[in-house]
Amino acid sequence: GVVRTFILHESGHEPFVFLFPEGVALHFTIRLIYLLAFF
Repeated sequence: GVVRTFILHESGHEPFVFLFPEGVALHFTIRLIYLLAFF
């Protein structure tokens, strides 16, 4: 299945919506996306 996760950016931006397969380590995946998207 797919987990719909709402993430509020630490800087107070609008929430981001990510779709991840169940069982994925969401924390590390989210951090990786932040690194790719904002740096």
